[in-house]
Amino acid sequence: MQRGPALREKSYTPNQIIETIKNGHSLRLPKSTISYWVRGISSPFRVGRLFTPNPTPELAYVIGVKCGDGFLSVRLDRYQYRVRLKAVDVEFVEAFNQAVAKVLGCPPHRLGKETSSRETYVEFGSYLLHKFLLQKLDDHKVLIEHDRKCSAALVRGFFDSEGFVDVSESLTATNCDLSLLHYVQEILKGFLALRRLVPVRQEERLDSE
Repeated sequence: MQRGPALREKSYTPNQIIETIKNGHSLRLPKSTISYWVRGISSPFRVGRLFTPNPTPELAYVIGVKCGDGFLSVRLDRYQYRVRLKAVDVEFVEAFNQAVAKVLGCPPHRLGKETSSRETYVEFGSYLLHKFLLQKLDDHKVLIEHDRKCSAALVRGFFDSEGFVDVSESLTATNCDLSLLHYVQEILKGFLALRRLVPVRQEERLDSE
């Protein structure tokens, strides 16, 4: 990515800088962010890792995890945009750690441990990946459906987040987003050619008073 000041030196206006970055990286940044970069107040290379949305199994896995347990956080006072996962399953957190590191082209991070629970966590700082994951799932489908490996990785990430084996030894996943469940099922049927699938169903949940 070209730095904001470098584009500014070429007499690009803020709107032209925004469009140049959007065309090159499929991300639209707010004008305030461009202003901070141009004036040297902040930099995408100081607050996070460079990210380009290429169709890889690792990125598809991260998208799948984000659809379930993945968590995005922002601290505007410190220009921190973080992608974070916290779970009891250490192997799950480590798989996410390895995938994000591959996506961002950086070493895996050290896992953290919550003092008040049995949960393990890992987090990465990346403004571009953070903004990418905020997009709708429809915007990611071209990457997910790039090939069978990407489709399988999306399913793996989703089931690592939301899946469990029930009493009948069937792999089940629950999520409040019915469209997401239908999409995962479409991938299982179409790209992965699985046939023994139970139709998605909606269950009413009554909260006790």
